[in-house]
This record gives sequence, structure tokens and C-alpha cells, in this order.
Amino acid sequence: MEKISNQDGFDQQNIAEAWDKDQRRGKVLGGIFIIAVGVLFLLREMGFWLPEWLFTWQMLVIAIGIFSGLKHSFRSFGWIITVLVGLAFMIKDFAPELHIGKFFWPGAIILVGIFMIFKPKRDHCEGRMKWRQYRRNRNNSSNNTNNEDSIEYNAIFGSIQKNVISKTFKGGDVNAVFGGAEINLMKSDFEGKIQLEVNAVFGGVRMIIPPNWTVKSEISAVMGSVEDNRPMASDAQPDPGKVLILEGNAVFGGIELQSY
Repeated sequence: MEKISNQDGFDQQNIAEAWDKDQRRGKVLGGIFIIAVGVLFLLREMGFWLPEWLFTWQMLVIAIGIFSGLKHSFRSFGWIITVLVGLAFMIKDFAPELHIGKFFWPGAIILVGIFMIFKPKRDHCEGRMKWRQYRRNRNNSSNNTNNEDSIEYNAIFGSIQKNVISKTFKGGDVNAVFGGAEINLMKSDFEGKIQLEVNAVFGGVRMIIPPNWTVKSEISAVMGSVEDNRPMASDAQPDPGKVLILEGNAVFGGIELQSY
């Protein structure tokens, strides 16, 4: 039992260190990004010729996707979806003669599927741990209930509804692409800091979480929204010992946090 406790503490320390590293990287990259935008506008005002597509909303979507990937060391595929969305609309508006629109989205979906298969595992989602959890839970009769410590749910052109009841929750991934996902974490618990990546692209994700969890959102919203609609009752003050760090992207989609 002591060994497990030490391992959990080690995982929490690693997550906290990774979050601090991402924060520092995000500040540096954010500064570089803003400087680059300012330089581009300055060059245009000085009379230098620059292609018009550099100053479009499509390019902004692409830049945010690349920025998100760099910030999180390209650990997930959310940045790829954001970049593909920007490229699709840019090609449609600036190169209609290519006539690749009807092939673009099928190809994009295929690429996302390939990335999901071969993407690297998170440090806190080791295969041995997930296999042990699977063996413990394989006789669970409810397909909608999950007591594994780490989750990975994908709703692509469909919808899912899951209840997570782990008392040592460690985060994971939730992706909704042209689909919807509802994840209920009201019966889950954790200590320290954990990371949960949520991507909503032309779709929606509803996260039902306890009102006392402290949420720090690092989600990039492009023509989308991220809303925390949990009731702020006086008896549910944010617990600084339970910090949920949300990463990901909301591209033409929405991410909502609720509680009850």
C-alpha cells in the first residue's frame, strides 16, 4: 500500500512539474506569437508586400493550432484538427480552382484516425496501469460507468455519455469531432493537480464536475466557447488542493462545465 501511495505522489509531482513547464513555455511562445503578429502588421504599414492570406481569420485559426501544439509539445491531436480546419477554409477561399474540397474532409478524418492510433501515451497513463485497471473492471455490467483512473473518450460523428467514478482520477482525453460527449465526474475525486485535454471541433463537450474543484482553463477557443456554468454556492468554495487543468481547443464548438 505504501508503494502505491508513493507512486501516486510521484505522479502528482510529475503532473505539477509538467504544468509549470507548460506555463513557462506558453508565456514565451505567447510573447513570440504577439511579436510576430505586430511585425507583420508593421511591415505591411511600411509598404512591404505580404500575401493577403496572412491577415485572414483562417490564418489565425492555423496559427492558434500551431501555437497550441508547440505549447503542449504536440502531445495530442487537437492542434492538428485546428490547423486542418483553417487550411480547409483557406483553400476554399483562396484556391477554389484546386477543387479539393470534396476530398479534404475525408482525408482530414483519416489523418485524425491515424494520429489517434499512433499518438504517444501520456506519462501518467502508463499501459501497465491501464491493463491492471481493465482486468479489475472487465466484469462491470454498465458500459457507461468507468472507474479507471485515466480516461480516453472520442465522439466522432456520434455521441457518448460516460460516468467516471474513480477516486484517484488522473485525467486523460475527451474529443468530440462533429459529435457530442457528456462526461459525468461528480462521483470522482483526486488530490493535487491533474490534466484533462478536451477538444470540441464542430461539436460539443459537457463536463459535469463537482463545484468545489478548482478549474484552470488553457483551452483555445476559435469561433467556439468555453463556459463554466457551475453554481458558485457559498458552501462550495474552490478547493486549492484539487486543481483540474483543462487543455485543448474549441473550434466551431463548445465546451461547458456544469455541476449539480
